[in-house]
Amino acid sequence: MKTRWMLAVAVLAVTGLVGVGTAEAPKITVTSVDKVLASDPLGDKPVKFTPGAKIANVGILVGQVKKIRLHSHNLEDHVVYVVRGKAMAKLGDETREVGPGDLISIPKLAPHSFEQKGSEPFVILVNSTPGWDPLKDTTFHDK
Repeated sequence: MKTRWMLAVAVLAVTGLVGVGTAEAPKITVTSVDKVLASDPLGDKPVKFTPGAKIANVGILVGQVKKIRLHSHNLEDHVVYVVRGKAMAKLGDETREVGPGDLISIPKLAPHSFEQKGSEPFVILVNSTPGWDPLKDTTFHDK
């Protein structure tokens, strides 16, 4: 329940700013991670990211990850919030288990990866800067 509340506050904070500076008053739009995930299930793919909320060049991607290979981004810093499930996270030389409620800071150029542990889907929210499409700024380090 606490995770859903925190997620709702985060979505409201991001989406509530849409329209600021325009003649039209901003509108609060709310969605849920479950709704975003239901619209395009992971299936047999190892990883799937879907836009969750966006304002100009700031956004949150909703990701479901079975396994994402070791990679880095040349331009983008990431802040990852674990919504549900567990995974082994690798950041540089460190590897550790992460789970619901964890926040992970990933600076640009830092190699990182995630691999789901157990049967519960590993679901994350990813905020990346400066852009909205981190997959265009991805260098994979293994095969």
